[in-house]
Amino acid sequence: MYEKSVNYSGNQILKELIFRGDKSKLSEYGQRKLEALEFNSKQVAGTVPTYKRKHFGSNIPSDQIEQTLVSEIVGYAVLCLVLLAIILVIVGFIDGFKIVWNMLFT
Repeated sequence: MYEKSVNYSGNQILKELIFRGDKSKLSEYGQRKLEALEFNSKQVAGTVPTYKRKHFGSNIPSDQIEQTLVSEIVGYAVLCLVLLAIILVIVGFIDGFKIVWNMLFT
């Protein structure tokens, strides 16, 4: 069904597939299918798409990384302030309850 939607174009399928692995690690069916797509692409489009191996390094400039770190620190600081406010409210209720208890029963 997918092949029909791209008019059986091996080139289009290869462009959308983005295979970056080792072909020898594929099953026999996968290797044959990939070779058939490459052959079709070569015949119809005159070229076979090539892909670079995926790099796991960061492409983010260092100034953006620092900004992200600052944003993360600010986020944690805000979270700590909210937790502190909740703790202070709970402590306030406990102290208020103690005051009322002492007024009523002492």
